[in-house]
Amino acid sequence: MAKLDFQNLSFTEHKDSIEVRLLDNFFFSLRKEDLQNIGEFSIGENHIDFPGQDEKKVSKKFNHLIAEGMDNLNNKLNGKPAVYVHRNSGIPLIGTLHFGIVDRGTTIVEVKPLTSCNLNCIFCSVDEGLSSRKSNDFVVESDYIIEELKSLLEFKQEKGIEIFINPHGEPLLYGDLIDLVRGIKAIEQVSSVSIATNGSLLTEELADELAEAGLDQLNISLNSLDEQNSKMIAGTKEFDIKSLKKVMEHVISQERIRIVLAPVWIPGVNDKDIESIISYCNEKGCGLGVQKYVRHKKGRNPDVEEMDWKGFFKELESLQDEYGTKLLYPEGPEKTKELPKPFRTGDTIKARIACNGRYRGEMIAAAHDRAITVYDSTKSPGETEKIRIIRSRNNVYSGKAV
Repeated sequence: MAKLDFQNLSFTEHKDSIEVRLLDNFFFSLRKEDLQNIGEFSIGENHIDFPGQDEKKVSKKFNHLIAEGMDNLNNKLNGKPAVYVHRNSGIPLIGTLHFGIVDRGTTIVEVKPLTSCNLNCIFCSVDEGLSSRKSNDFVVESDYIIEELKSLLEFKQEKGIEIFINPHGEPLLYGDLIDLVRGIKAIEQVSSVSIATNGSLLTEELADELAEAGLDQLNISLNSLDEQNSKMIAGTKEFDIKSLKKVMEHVISQERIRIVLAPVWIPGVNDKDIESIISYCNEKGCGLGVQKYVRHKKGRNPDVEEMDWKGFFKELESLQDEYGTKLLYPEGPEKTKELPKPFRTGDTIKARIACNGRYRGEMIAAAHDRAITVYDSTKSPGETEKIRIIRSRNNVYSGKAV
């Protein structure tokens, strides 16, 4: 009997099709008819069996169906098309802010394993969530991230690297998060791993698993301790501050993962909440990093008056003095070597179109082991496009088709 086992795929049977789940929250469907053309079959949660068949031959045929199915991958949360970025996809992990790895030449490296969010925060700077105007999502193979991260850190030749899992979206939606944390923490140069999360999907069990995997810190974007105001800011009635506080207090009591609350100060919306959060952190022993609300061209921007930076730091200084809590962090991460930058602004290059981008009218191209966000391209994936680079910073690139 040919039994095909999968770590990141699960199967659910329907009348005429088999739903294939990738990393819990992404899916496509296979027609039963196509599977029956391979042979009689039965499915389990993470395996599919073809009795009396040669495993090698069956595996080749079934993997072909899986590859075709990946072209129709969708996000279960919002129904949008999604791209699976894996080591054989031909899509580099460095070059975009949307997914992969972002290295700004310091001891802090960002990892972005997926896009999309289960909340709908009124201030979201990257317009993720249930009302996002973006048309495509991404999810990245964990082994690919770990492999490329190892290469980057070997190049940097630094120890004491902090890895910040900080996607455009909610990382607790990522189905392979435990293995990702464990794999990153095992890299010799890594001293700590932290996750930025809205906390809404955090459970005591998940927190304990993350601690076992080696997670050092949870940065929780908690913007109000008030039940109604927290729901309003989160953009959904599903946000449960009572449940989150209970889980946070469990994590604090275990003393294995440090919690840092990271509220965004939205003038006129959560001014009093900021002081309540400071008091809560003092009481519970959490870290605290208050963020300034900043209007973004492509973000969700509530109708509030944005504080200027001088005024923001003055307010933090005043609160720091009043509550005796550190709120100003003038020291930044240490500088390190940066990967070579193959392109400069103004360069005209040729690149292979790899897949659709996040917005309509955008594509992701690949050249010299870098991903490039391309505007105005009429090419299809696999075709070559001539591109003028219009942005080149920290090995993040965008360009226009010419």
